[in-house]
Amino acid sequence: MARDSNIFEYLHVLVKWRKFILLNFLIVCLLAAIISLILPKWYRATTTVLPPEEQTFGMGLSSMLGDLPLGGLGIPGITTPGIMYVAILESRTVRERVVQKLNLMDIYNSKNMEEAVRTLGTRTRVEISEEGVVQLQATDRMPQRAASIANAYVQELDRKNTELNVAQARNNRIFIEERLAQNKEALRTAEEDLRHFQEKYKAISLPEQTAAALEAAAEVIGEMRTLEVKRDVLLATMKPTNPNVVQVQTQIDALQNQLERMEFGAGGKPESDDSTETDRNSEIYVPFSEVPTIGLELARLMRELKIQEVIFELLTSQYEQAKIQEAKDTPTVQVLDQAVPPEKRTKPKRKVIVIVAGICSFFLSTSYAFLKEYLERLNRTKNTDYQRVQGISQAIRSDLNWLRENILRRKRKNAQE
Repeated sequence: MARDSNIFEYLHVLVKWRKFILLNFLIVCLLAAIISLILPKWYRATTTVLPPEEQTFGMGLSSMLGDLPLGGLGIPGITTPGIMYVAILESRTVRERVVQKLNLMDIYNSKNMEEAVRTLGTRTRVEISEEGVVQLQATDRMPQRAASIANAYVQELDRKNTELNVAQARNNRIFIEERLAQNKEALRTAEEDLRHFQEKYKAISLPEQTAAALEAAAEVIGEMRTLEVKRDVLLATMKPTNPNVVQVQTQIDALQNQLERMEFGAGGKPESDDSTETDRNSEIYVPFSEVPTIGLELARLMRELKIQEVIFELLTSQYEQAKIQEAKDTPTVQVLDQAVPPEKRTKPKRKVIVIVAGICSFFLSTSYAFLKEYLERLNRTKNTDYQRVQGISQAIRSDLNWLRENILRRKRKNAQE
């Protein structure tokens, strides 16, 4: 029952003060509507920029990491091009250029460039979507100027991005140019080392030379075995000192010497003039005992030459790309939606102002009504407590009056100075 009585008491207060509450509500809503009509209108222009394509030029870290199986792993320190666009748009350099381009210092009544840049920053907002699309919103009292500010931002973004790309390409070109000069010297050294090695060992094509040497060695052995049979046949009927036997033995010794040359690469000059031509031909073969060592050394030299050739081709290609990138002067920013003068205002939102003002008026009027009712009841039932409340209220009013008088006194003093 007590709860029901409290509810009726509240309703009684609202009904008693209904005219006051309603009148305040209407007056405040009317004043809010008038103020919202007086407030200056603000317009917001929006421009949208497509995310830039990933640069595959050069040997950047991002291009090298692209082929690694890292999945969705985020790597600190690596930013997307869209984030770079946002950083450029929010930079002081770009904002200063926009201020100078549109003469915003006079429009904003700014005392200096820093104040104008700060004001411009509060009236612009840059966002990036999950797809990487960059959106810039510029707010101003004039629709045309709002669109001009947004488009000026995009123009300065393109100019600054082009400068950064050209500077990066120039640095890459200088670095690659120096590296290419070093590679040319290393390539020349590798070619000279391989040429000296081939001249020394006559190892032009080691597998083919080895196969030919084995075939030639087989022919020498076959010819030597034939002569040995012939010598044995002659020894059956002749003495070892017989000129025919001696001649055949000399030929066998010459072939044996040639075979040792082919195997070890050593031996004296052949005694027989008939084998001189054969020995000269055998000098083009790599000795069998040195084939593993020479083959390994030849493989190393050819590998070094191949490495330097691959590096040379890569650096030459990147050097040409760097020169093209450095000389490129084409737009780098792709505008999806260019800013146009907005037709509808962004601020003030009159409906919101009137509704909020009405709600606040109703709340304050109702609170005042309940407070007055409480004080009247307190005065009737507990006069002592009422006097204390009055004393507190009087002290607060006194402090407020003292504070107001001090503020007015300081203003007069400053005006006189």
